[in-house]
Amino acid sequence: MFAPRLLSTACMGVEISESRIDKIMQRAGNQAIENVQDIEAEIQQSSVIHSDETSSRVSDKNYWQLVFCSATAILHVIRFNRSFDVIREIMGTHQAEVWASDCYGAQMMAASSKHQLCLAHQLRNLKAVMEQYPTDFWARHVHHCFDMPSISTITATKPPRWSF
Repeated sequence: MFAPRLLSTACMGVEISESRIDKIMQRAGNQAIENVQDIEAEIQQSSVIHSDETSSRVSDKNYWQLVFCSATAILHVIRFNRSFDVIREIMGTHQAEVWASDCYGAQMMAASSKHQLCLAHQLRNLKAVMEQYPTDFWARHVHHCFDMPSISTITATKPPRWSF
């Protein structure tokens, strides 16, 4: 069964057809598209940007979902690749002060005064090393350093605006 249909039936006790779900998503998408330019503008003006990408299936084909986050906005885009061209398309000529990413090559080409490696990605990678090499001191030590409370996070002063 289609996941959203299963969810609506199991959690809400509502029977809904896949075509009805599709119509609901189309309406929501059409309403959300009106805000995309405003959200892009907020991202383009941000001094700190966190960006990541992940594979995504669209009509049985492989695409990439890229996310661009600032303290006040979050923009999701789906593209057929994750090249630097996508970053340039979204960011234009804007240069961020800090660009946080997982160190993927295209992300490292983003115009920025400084690049910061995403700590969540680094922790995940360190956990994998610790599982594979449980007696390794280095991975445990570095993981402990990342977990220290002195590492601060950026907090939004208002809830971020979302776009898909």
